[in-house]
Amino acid sequence: MLENSIPVLISLIGLIIFVGYLASRFFDRTKIPDVLFLILLGVLLGPIFHVLDGSVLIDLAPLIGSIALIIIVFEGGTKLNFFEVIEELPESIWFTVAVSGFTAIAVMLVFLFGAGFDWIRSLLAGIIVAGTSYEIIAPLVAKLTVTEKVKTLLNLESALNDVVTIIGMVIMIQLFTHAGEPIFPIQLFISTFAIAILLGAIAGAVWLKVLENFKGKQFEYLLTLGFVFLLYSGSEALQGNGITSVMLFGLILGNAPALAKLFSIKEDFDLDPAIRNFNSEVSFFVRTMFFVYVGVVISFEDLTQDIIIIAFLMFVASLIARFAAVRLLTSMNKSLRGSDFIITAMLPRGLATAVLATIPITYGINLGAILEITLLFMIFTDIFGTIAAYYFETKLAARASSASTQMKK
Repeated sequence: MLENSIPVLISLIGLIIFVGYLASRFFDRTKIPDVLFLILLGVLLGPIFHVLDGSVLIDLAPLIGSIALIIIVFEGGTKLNFFEVIEELPESIWFTVAVSGFTAIAVMLVFLFGAGFDWIRSLLAGIIVAGTSYEIIAPLVAKLTVTEKVKTLLNLESALNDVVTIIGMVIMIQLFTHAGEPIFPIQLFISTFAIAILLGAIAGAVWLKVLENFKGKQFEYLLTLGFVFLLYSGSEALQGNGITSVMLFGLILGNAPALAKLFSIKEDFDLDPAIRNFNSEVSFFVRTMFFVYVGVVISFEDLTQDIIIIAFLMFVASLIARFAAVRLLTSMNKSLRGSDFIITAMLPRGLATAVLATIPITYGINLGAILEITLLFMIFTDIFGTIAAYYFETKLAARASSASTQMKK
């Protein structure tokens, strides 16, 4: 293990950046997602060779994860089409609620009959793992050969389900503690979104005016990034959803020309390309470090046969639940039927799931080895998602090659 060896730690950062870049290029060529390579590098540096001490770094998870999520969501927002998001939002909301609800119930049954929990604790465990991970899905979806409609749906779902799972967690914690006034889920859901959307819209309008007068000046991006952090914190402090605010903020900045009249800015004004480029590089750096970090903090010492079985059954249950929700979605929207496989496969879990798994502990609620089970469950979903993405892309490539050959004949 390295202790206070700054030159070596700096060299590790350089190594991680190179591995991240090569893994990204490898994905472009082979369609094998880079996430697996980054997590594997973290496993090699952490639990296998003990170059880095995961037990020390685990305490940094909330900070590292939050920063990664904010930057990745902001970049994702700038790349989305504002009008497509508005069009897809209603469908994305009900699909997110359906997937999260089906998953929570399916996993509840696993804990109810497989782990011997009562129904309240089983449902709480289901809610913990009900939401997908934006920081994994957004970069993965960006490189997939799917329609913009599918990309928007998956991006919105992975961003919105934070709200659904957090509200579910709040309700379940109240059932345990019996504290405070009763919470009405729909009212809480609407108020959380309303606060987040209002703050995101106001922040976007204000910052567009700032950028209009500040364009081309030094530190334009760093000031924007600082404002994003303040927006996230402010939204969370006011009981809104910070991620939704950040996504809307990025969406407004990324669609400045289309929204010029609405926000009273020059019609030829657009987000500085330097900001887009720099933000993409910062996002690449942060997500690369995050996935290596995930691999570092994994502990294999606490994994027992029972934990592995429960985690695998949770994965199967969540896959079945998502399949059912996607079938419901495609039965109502026939234009998505050709993409049902990849929509079903996009179930990786990440930061939010890991954070939610720690909340019951702070309230003294005993869920057994929920942390270890959740972490292993996350690995199962991430591996499945990346392998499915590879299969999907290679299958498309094979079809395209076959069609090209037939046309030549």
